Amino acid sequence: MFRTFTLKLAFSVVCAISLLHIHSLEVTAAETLELSSQTQVLEDGKVHEQSGRWIEAINLYEQGLKKWPEDSDIKYHLRVSKIHFGIERRYEDDSFENDLLRQS
Repeated sequence: MFRTFTLKLAFSVVCAISLLHIHSLEVTAAETLELSSQTQVLEDGKVHEQSGRWIEAINLYEQGLKKWPEDSDIKYHLRVSKIHFGIERRYEDDSFENDLLRQS
């Protein structure tokens, strides 16, 4: 049990560090982005979503919310993208699959 906890804790730390690194790379690119309208943000974000590029969609929506903080559509799509990104990351994790196989 202690080993499982230690492995999960180590995995969580590695994931957090990886996400911070990825986020810092993407924010730099997103900061140079010119956002001309909320419609553009939503259209471009949906293109990222449809192609499974969740990090790009998340960064775009976050930049859009900085410019238009009350836009409920951008907030909604940001939430959806974060959920999909989390699910995809979880399913790509071998330990998650191994835990499921052990439980069944």
